[in-house]
Amino acid sequence: MAVASKYKVEKDRQHIVVIGDGAMTAGLAFEGMNHAGVSDSNLLIILNDNCMSIDPNVGALKEYLTDITTSQTYNKTRDEIWNLFGKLGGKAAQHQLSKLEASIKSAISKSSNIFEALNLRYFGPVDGHNVNRLAEILEDLKHIPGPKLLHCITTKGKGYYLAEQDQTKWHAPGLFNKTTGEIHKKSINTPQPPKYQDVFGQTIVELAEKNLKIMGITPAMPSGSSLNVMMKAMPDRAFDVGIAEQHAVTFSAGLATQGLIPFCNVYSTFLQRGYDQVIHDVAIQKLHVVFALTVADW
Repeated sequence: MAVASKYKVEKDRQHIVVIGDGAMTAGLAFEGMNHAGVSDSNLLIILNDNCMSIDPNVGALKEYLTDITTSQTYNKTRDEIWNLFGKLGGKAAQHQLSKLEASIKSAISKSSNIFEALNLRYFGPVDGHNVNRLAEILEDLKHIPGPKLLHCITTKGKGYYLAEQDQTKWHAPGLFNKTTGEIHKKSINTPQPPKYQDVFGQTIVELAEKNLKIMGITPAMPSGSSLNVMMKAMPDRAFDVGIAEQHAVTFSAGLATQGLIPFCNVYSTFLQRGYDQVIHDVAIQKLHVVFALTVADW
C-alpha cells in the first residue's frame, strides 16, 4: 500500500503497521522490512514490545530488544544531544543531526543498529502507555519521510493488576469477576477428563524417559500445548522456537535427519503457516517427524 501511494504521488498519505515483538521473529516480518528498507516508501512500523506472546518470548531477538531498552547510556546520551541541538538551532539543527543518528547509535550501543542496517530509521524506545507523549511523537514522525520504526515498550495486561502479575494465565481467562479476579468455571457435576494437551504433556515425558531420541518442539506455545512439562523436566530436549511455525517444522526435520525423533507440537490453526515446510522438508523426504496438533479450547 505504501509503494502504491508512492507510485500515485500521494505524498501526505500515512501507512502505519503495528506488530508485536513476539511476531517480529516471523520470516515474513523480516522479508517485509528488508524490502521496505530499499523501497523508500512512506511507512511507519510500530513495534509493540512487551516481551510476551502468550508465554514469555524467547530467542536472540528478544535478548536484542532487551539490550536496546536497557542501554541507559545510549538512550540518555542520544536524548541529551537531541535536546541540545534543538535549543541551539531548532528543528533545522535536529534535522541535520538525524542524518548522523545512525553513526551516534553505533558508537554508543553496539546492538542498536539491526533496524538501521535494514535502512529503517529507528526511534525509541518510548513508553507505549504514555498516550500524550506518544501522540506528540507520532505527530513528529508524520513529517519524516521514508521507512521508519518506532519502538514502544508496554506491559501486557496493563491496568489490571492480576493480569500484569500473571500474563500467561490472563491472556485468555474466559469469564471472570473483575473485582475479585475469580475465573468462572463451568458448573458441571460430573468429573471432567484431563485436557488432551495435558495428556500429551505428561505422555511425551514418559516416552522420552524411555527413548533418548525423542525431542519436543513448539512455536511459542509451551503452556498451551503443555510441552512446558517436558521443557522443565528435560530442558536440553524440548525447544520453544518462538512464533515461527515454519522454522519449527524445518528444525524438526533437521533433527530427524540426524536420527532423532522430534515431536512438533503446533496449534492446529497455526500450522497453516508451515504447510510448505511440512510438504517440502518433511513429507517429500519421508522424515520421521511426529506432528501433535493442539486444538485450542478458548
